[in-house]
Amino acid sequence: MPREEKVTHKKWSKWVILFDDGWYSAIWGNYENSPNKRLGVRWNGEGSDPGYPKLFKHPLWFVEREYLVKPILLELLFQASKLNGPEAKTYVKNIQQALSEV
Repeated sequence: MPREEKVTHKKWSKWVILFDDGWYSAIWGNYENSPNKRLGVRWNGEGSDPGYPKLFKHPLWFVEREYLVKPILLELLFQASKLNGPEAKTYVKNIQQALSEV
C-alpha cells in the first residue's frame, strides 16, 4: 500500500495532499500543465498491492470529473475533520484551499 507521497506521475505538478486514511487518498494539483487544478484520487490497496488505479504495478492518480469535485471535497472535509493525528489539520487546511479554488 503506497503512501500518497510515493505516488508520482510526470503529468501531475504542484500538488498537495488533501486526504489519506490509509485506504483512500486524494491530491489537488495541476494535471497535464493545465492552469486549473484538478482532483486526483486513488484506492491505496494492501500489502504489496499497489491499489487502483495502477499501470504495470505502478500506482497512479485518477482525475475526477469536474462536476464531482465539489461534493467529493465537501465529504473529504467532513472525513478529515474526524481524523486524529498531526496531518488532520493540514488535510482540513488543504481541502479548504481547494474548495476556494473550485
